Amino acid sequence: TNGQAFYEKASLLTCPAAKLPVPTVRKASPFFSLAMNSKLIRNGEPSKLSAIQMASQTVVFTEAGMPDELKFHPNQSAYNGQPHAFANRFSARHSGSGNLVFADGHAENLRGNQVIDTATGSPNLGKAFLPQTRVVWTLDPLDNPN
Repeated sequence: TNGQAFYEKASLLTCPAAKLPVPTVRKASPFFSLAMNSKLIRNGEPSKLSAIQMASQTVVFTEAGMPDELKFHPNQSAYNGQPHAFANRFSARHSGSGNLVFADGHAENLRGNQVIDTATGSPNLGKAFLPQTRVVWTLDPLDNPN
């Protein structure tokens, strides 16, 4: 097969609104427009759900930027479609908002400025908010995800 089925609208890890790069198949791995929270991977191993301190606020899956999409904020890291991401690659591709799935099982559509620090002069500009309150990226909300 040519791998195109991965990018069909029914695919769990592809957002139908994502701007897929052409060609959509690359040698190393496919592009992910929905990705797992990279800050839940510790020492190369995924974390246990039981270790998450604030499940209703901790992101498990997030919209992730694709290489041909515009970043929500210029200070974000380059969008690359990798299978793991956090605030610095969060995509607000739905009219300035994006979808997140939280550890308690609920999903929300949040505006980019609710997920990414956009305050002029902030040391976390284009990254996660500190302190983590509304959206948490780490097991312990007191940890610095940036």
